[in-house]
Amino acid sequence: MSVWTVILCGGKGSRMGAGMNKTLLNAGGTPVFVRSMRAFRPFSDGILLVTGEGEEQEFLEYARAFDCVPDRICEGGRERRDSVLNALRQLPEDCEFVLIHDGARCFVTSDVIDRALDSARRYGSGVAAVPSADTVKQVDEGEWVTGTPDRSALRIIQTPQVFRRAELLRAYEVCGDMPATDDAYLMEQAGFQVHLTQGSAENIKLTYPEDMKRLNDSVSRLPRIGQGYDAHRLVEGRKLILCGVEIPYEKGLLGH
Repeated sequence: MSVWTVILCGGKGSRMGAGMNKTLLNAGGTPVFVRSMRAFRPFSDGILLVTGEGEEQEFLEYARAFDCVPDRICEGGRERRDSVLNALRQLPEDCEFVLIHDGARCFVTSDVIDRALDSARRYGSGVAAVPSADTVKQVDEGEWVTGTPDRSALRIIQTPQVFRRAELLRAYEVCGDMPATDDAYLMEQAGFQVHLTQGSAENIKLTYPEDMKRLNDSVSRLPRIGQGYDAHRLVEGRKLILCGVEIPYEKGLLGH
């Protein structure tokens, strides 16, 4: 039995305001979706990339350029749930566990992935989550507070979300057209238990322009090493100075 990862890149990303699929944006020299794919490759027997309508070829060109080609690729649907369901139907029959991940969460670490996958193997599910750092209020239509849930019992859900493929597919079929913002909700509604694992505060989903700035700032802090050269003609009447050191010679460099 195998483990596959589904990378979701079919969203419009309108809040990013980039005028294009945000997972194709350059993040420190590498497209966002490529960073996400590379994070999951060590944990997967195969990766299925879900793109927006008419974007398959563009994604493949980027993937080939960065030597990170998915094992399978398909177009998503109108809603997130449609994209996931389409992907589940494209996976091989011997796929036992499937990791569902938002392509825009390219900060995901190996530890987060490993914990979610280990939980799925032990309990049947593993969903990355973090405790709520803020107080959450329930409100009515007029924005009047109606209640304050106990923060200690609240969790902010992330991806990856790992389930047995057959069970997740069953949940989608049972729930029909029920609206859902994540796969864990449909699993709950279908009667399956969902086990949470430790996510990371850094595992954010790139949503707004400031998120891209944060990503590029983090990448720019990495040390970079390179090689270069410069060439100048040797002429009479100039000192020969290399790297600030004067070298005794009858000629010097015609340059600054």
